[in-house]
Order: sequence, then C-alpha cells, then structure tokens
Amino acid sequence: MIVRNGWRRFSGRRCPRVAPRAARGRGGKTRRRVYGSVYGRAGRPRSSAERCHRNRKSKVNMTIGNVFLTVLRREHRGPAPNHRRPNAAGPGPWSARWGGLAMGAVCGIGVLGGCGGDGAPVTPEPPRAAAVSVSPESAMLSSLGETVTFTATITDQYGAVFNGSVAWSSSDPAVAAAGRAGRVTATGNGMATVTATHQSLTARASVVVAQQPAALALVSGGAQEGLPGRELPEPVEVMVQDAGGTPVEDVTVTYAAADGHGSASPASVATDTDGIARTAWTLGDLRGPQRLTASAGEGLEVEIEATAVLRLPVVPVCDRTPAVRDALVRAAARGGCDAVSADDLAGIDTLNLAVAGIEIVRAGDFSGLDSLVRLDLSGNRIAALPGTVFSGLAAMRSLDLRGNRVESLPRALLSGLTALAELRLADNPGAPFIISLELLRTDTTRLGAAGPASIVLDVATGAPFPINLPLAVENGTASARRLSVVTGETLSDVATVEGPAADSGATRLVPGTSPSLPSGYDGMELRPPAPLSLFDPSANTATYRVVFDATWSRSTHPADFPSGAHFSPLIGAVHNDGVIFWALGDTATRGIEVMAETGGTGPLTSEIRAAMPDRALAVINGRGIGSPASATISGITVREDFPVVTLVTMIAPSPDWFVGVNGLPLLMGDGRWVDEVQVVLYPLDAGTDSGTGYRSANRDTSPRQSIRSLKGVSPFSDAPIGTFTFTRVAG
Repeated sequence: MIVRNGWRRFSGRRCPRVAPRAARGRGGKTRRRVYGSVYGRAGRPRSSAERCHRNRKSKVNMTIGNVFLTVLRREHRGPAPNHRRPNAAGPGPWSARWGGLAMGAVCGIGVLGGCGGDGAPVTPEPPRAAAVSVSPESAMLSSLGETVTFTATITDQYGAVFNGSVAWSSSDPAVAAAGRAGRVTATGNGMATVTATHQSLTARASVVVAQQPAALALVSGGAQEGLPGRELPEPVEVMVQDAGGTPVEDVTVTYAAADGHGSASPASVATDTDGIARTAWTLGDLRGPQRLTASAGEGLEVEIEATAVLRLPVVPVCDRTPAVRDALVRAAARGGCDAVSADDLAGIDTLNLAVAGIEIVRAGDFSGLDSLVRLDLSGNRIAALPGTVFSGLAAMRSLDLRGNRVESLPRALLSGLTALAELRLADNPGAPFIISLELLRTDTTRLGAAGPASIVLDVATGAPFPINLPLAVENGTASARRLSVVTGETLSDVATVEGPAADSGATRLVPGTSPSLPSGYDGMELRPPAPLSLFDPSANTATYRVVFDATWSRSTHPADFPSGAHFSPLIGAVHNDGVIFWALGDTATRGIEVMAETGGTGPLTSEIRAAMPDRALAVINGRGIGSPASATISGITVREDFPVVTLVTMIAPSPDWFVGVNGLPLLMGDGRWVDEVQVVLYPLDAGTDSGTGYRSANRDTSPRQSIRSLKGVSPFSDAPIGTFTFTRVAG
C-alpha cells in the first residue's frame, strides 16, 4: 500500500453552479456540452467552480479490526482527463486516511473491493504471531526464594499486540525455577536462562542468583564459662544468612576479641555449606565477662560473651557415663552417686577405669576432679574423645589411653593439662597420632602483606610436653629466635618479624629441628612446621594436581548419544580476580568460541597470554580423552597473588558445547590453601552456534547468546558430565 501525503481535508462545502460551455464544430454550430478536464484542450485552466465539481470528494469512517479508516471518494464527472497535472493530489478515485494520514489506493482491504490493476479484490493476510519479546531482559536475585516476574509480549506481522498463551521454562531449575505467568524463583546460586515460548517462537532473559549476606546470627558457643587463658569447651559458631533466611556459603567471617579478652583461632574463616563459620576462643587472663565480636559483609556484627571463672561448673555425678559414675562412687567411698559431694570429687587423686567396657566418654565426666593426678582409661572401646573431656584437670600428670579405638585427636584435647608428664596413646587405630606444629601469622591472613608480622607457633591439640622450636630468619629480623609452647598450651608467645629496609624479596622463616618424644610418651609423632615466606605474595605458593573424570556416556545421557564421544584437549589458566575468561551470562570470547566449536586452543591461549603478567600467571594444558575416561594434569602452581584457576574442554561432537570451571579460588579466607576440592561439571552452551543436536550443521548464532547451562536440556539429562578434582600436593 502506497501512502500519499497532500490530500486536503474534506471541507463539506457545496460547489457553485457552472454553466456548460459550448463546443463548436464545423460551420460554427454547437455540437454538445461537456465538462472538460481541469485543463482545457490547450492546457488552459478551468475556473475554480469547474475544478470544484471536477474534484469533489465524499468520505466515510469505518473500523477494521484495530484500524480506524477514513475512506475518501473522488466524484469524477465527465470523461477521464487526458493529462494529469504534475504533483496532482491523489493517485486515483479512492483514498483512505489511516490515523489522519492520507493513504493512496486502498488495495488489500476486502470490504472495499480492492483496486488492483486488474480490478480483482485482494484478500488481506490475517494477523499471525510473528515475534515474542521478554521484559526485563535480565534480573539479579540476591537471596534464595526471592522472585521476579517477567512479561512476555507477542506481536503479529504488522507489529500489533497478538493475543496468545506463553509457556515458561528455565535452563537450570536448580538456580531459577520458572512458574506460571513468568514468575521466577531463585533456588540456588548461579546463572539460568528463562525462556518464553509461543508455538515455535521463543524469547529469552537471563537470571543471575548470587546470595548476599543480610544477617549474622550466633548459633552456639555463647554464654560459656572457662578458665582464664584457656580455650573454651565448645567452639563459637555463627551463621550467615541472606535476606530470605537461607544460609550463605563462602562468606568470610572475622573474629576479634576485645582488648584483654583473649583470641580466636582462626581469626578469619569462610562459612561452610550450612552458612556456619567456627572458631575456637581462648579467653584472656582477666577474670569475669569477656567479649568476642564476629563480623561479615557490610555492617553485619554479632557479639559473643563468655565468663572466665576460677573453677568450672561440676556435672552431677549421677548424670555421668555409668562406668565413670560408679568409679567415682567407689573412689569417694559413698553409698550412691547422689551422696558424692564436690569436696569428695576434689579429693580424688587416682581413677582407674582400665578394661571397664567403656565405649563413650562425655564432656563433664571428669569435672570437679581438681586433684586428679592419674587417669587410666586403657583397654576400653572408646572410639571418639570430646575436645573438652579433660578440661579442668590441671593437676593430672599421667593419662593412659592405650588399647582403645581412637582414630584422631580433636583440637585442644590436651589444652589445660599443664602438669602432664606421661601420655600413652599406643595401640589405637590412629596411632601414631600426628601432633602438628604450624607457624601462623596472626596480624593478617595474608602472608604476603606488608610487615611487621606477628608470628606464633600453634599446636592444635595442645602441647603434650614443652616444645621449643628454633627459628632462623632469612632476609629479615625477628624479636625471638625460638618459639616455645608450654605443656597444655596451644600457642607460643608472639614473635615480631620485619623484612629488610629495602624491598628486596621475601623474608623467610625456617624452623629448626622439632624435639623428640620424652620418656613416658608413646603412640604419637611431632610433625615440624613448614617454612614460612613473608611480605612477598609471589613466595606463598602451592602446587596442585587436577584429575578430570569424564562420566558422559550413553547410560548417563541416553538421548541421541553420539558415536566417538570425546573431550578436546584441556585448556585453562592460573590467574587472579583481575581477569575473567568466561562466565555464565556473559558472551563468549573468541577463544571460548573456538574451543567450544572446534576444540582448538590457540585463540584462548592467546587471550591468556595477553593477560600476563599482571592478571594471569600461567597457561594450563592437558590432553583430550574419550568418555567415559579420566585424565590428570600435574604441577599446577598457584600463588597468593594468583590463587585462581580456570579450566575448560569441548564436548565433542557438538555445535558449541563445553564443560569447565571459572575462577575457582584455591586460597581460603584465612590465608590457607585448600587441601582438596571437587567441582561437579554440567554441560554448557557457548551461545555461538544455533545447532540443537550433537552433529547439527554449523549455523552461527546471530546475535550471539549468553553462555548458559544445558543441565536437563535435550539431549542432556540432569546427570553430571564429569568432575574436576583439585588436590594440593605441595606448599
């Protein structure tokens, strides 16, 4: 339909009467009366009255569907003109105004009969759905259970709104669950693509779920009582939650004791999968109330209180483990457990519980035994020891645990046993038990941070005997050349270490030889601490091995499983937070595109090298494998200033599918390297090829889509593709 402008609005006025002109023939006689064209035979214009009659119009208003029409009809009188004035207003006998604009020759509106060149009516194409759009295009949710509502709009081929139903789906319901009417609920951290579908038409929006800390609450460990300068019986636990009350994992919680109120170890710790961050609180030497503050996120704090007392509360004898209860009654020479007084308990110096059939001992079983010197628990079936089971036994000199079923020693088990001179642990499944010594920096969790540094020697279980460790300092100075932990303590005094005046590399602390076991001790082994490098982030390193276990198979993903299934050569990087090579919800780089479509590693290698040396440290390469199968990459070295790993491989054959891990941190919030971490892998779509099957023909996606998860999206099931397991082997 051709739109013409320039038609004058219908005036509705009556044209003046016009007398006909005579046309003379031969002999000067009048032959007929005519109404000529706007122009005469020689191009002479007619009068205005004649032109009015010639161009008189009538109109009618009508509505067709959602369109309002004004139809104008030009009323021709007399024969059609032989000439047409240049720029004449109107193309023919019919015109229409759409929304006030003149339209030429309405050809395609069936009710008007049309005006095609052959005069045949033209049937209009009925409205049909032509496109779907989704608003908003993306959403960020910060708590599990939070919702966002997307709106889908269907339009026809004319751009008008088209009524129709829309089905909603999510690429990863474990991240974002799509409900009716476009309502999407956050179910887990990650990125998902929400799709609106009408018939064969689709539109997508991205949803990113990233829990943010909104609340910090004390879970346990508050209102305890303990001895001054001793570790509290129970650890302090706090929970980080999002705005919906769901625990948040991997949030750093910092613990700080008030002046004179002791210390927490660790002072900084990341929350676990339950949102819990634990620490051990050693009280200060002051008697009375003490305070510890836990903080996380922005402005989240909780205060924990404890009380330092000179004597711990005594558990009633009748409430203790039966074998212990009966032994205490015999030792106190009383007729029953309810007759044993606190003074009776304080007077007991020996307790023989050897071969008594004891399977369990509980915290508080030995409370109140202030004068106990010898405790024999040998020959029983004890499998686990509570960390505070021996709290308050400061006078005890001999402890015999031989011949039990103990597999490990809990932290601070020996804390407070300051008089201990004999400890027997042989003939247990966990023997020889490792008594680990570790050098810790307490002023910060980052060893590479600028100095001076506060260094202590930590004995996690408590020192079973006095430990004196020589300390050599390379490229720096220390306030002490020996760190000592007395019996029953967990930490040495602080040594202050400073680097050289000029910035000339790391300061290195090298521990000397650990002491050997004295007489009266068995079933244990002292493990010396590793050397410590300070003030140089590049010196704090760890080495990892990664094992790729591919589980993609016909049994796990049966739909159209291809022959020759395999994975391309592994490619990745050691880097820091200054660069991201790929991420869910982002558009793939050229390197990721080539890797995902062809398995080629060249472009991605170039991108990694371009980030060196400030943002990337090294390229990681590994061989390709079939599936199911496994491959190992050894010697991946990370540093404090480059603690992050990215690793990817193509799913082959496929249009642009791959698996991988992006920005995996191997350095924990407390400055320690992760011992082992396993990443479960699910298929990913790079968003660069529109193929829907393993062997689909190449068809570039235009415009490119975001990287998204294909978990549960055909031809994949909900099962994983495989795992990456990173294991620390050195550092």
